[in-house]
Amino acid sequence: MKFSYLSRGILFILVFFLALTWFLQKNTIFLTFLFFSLLLFFFFRKASLRVDSDSEVPNSFIVAPTNGVVYSVKKNVDHNIFGKGLSEVRVSSMWLNEFGLGFPLEGEVRGLKSREGKSFFRLFKKGLESDEKLHVHAKLLEIEGKCGQEVGLEFIKCELGFDVDLWVKPGDRGKRAARFGYFPFGGTVLIYLPPHFDVLISQGDRCIQGSTPIAVQLGRNH
Repeated sequence: MKFSYLSRGILFILVFFLALTWFLQKNTIFLTFLFFSLLLFFFFRKASLRVDSDSEVPNSFIVAPTNGVVYSVKKNVDHNIFGKGLSEVRVSSMWLNEFGLGFPLEGEVRGLKSREGKSFFRLFKKGLESDEKLHVHAKLLEIEGKCGQEVGLEFIKCELGFDVDLWVKPGDRGKRAARFGYFPFGGTVLIYLPPHFDVLISQGDRCIQGSTPIAVQLGRNH
């Protein structure tokens, strides 16, 4: 749906029960169900997108793939899938944030993996060390840009959220900021950037999916 992440089936059920309780004049039930429906629509709302052709951010910049708050930025991080000497940006996507996820750069999905494990509470101040990451529940997405630059994304489930829902598979392509899934009630998103990229955000910054520039290739600022 253009305005919501809720499926057509769920929307049909909501409308059906609202119409039924209204027809039967069950006012208390109708108002309760109406409040519940509006709450669902708020949480699962879809924000409007500005893809590359409409964006004010130059194409050489990598943009935020999610909405949330930057909890940490680390340099020279090694990852067992994405490589070594990377920059790691940890973003906590909160419960009230819009749930959408989008391509941080125009490119192709090169890899998609799932890892079973325990959940990680998004508000923990401590980070995840390399050995701890191997034991958390996550999905990992690798995207290769048009110029060969690779960005790794790790979506870690929170105890107070649901598993990430990704709509892409290896070989799929997308423009920068184009949606590829959503993260119901948020969680932790780890963004891994190549060493030749300069990170533009820092701890405490807020990110808007598809709009906030988070990194640029060294030597390029336009």
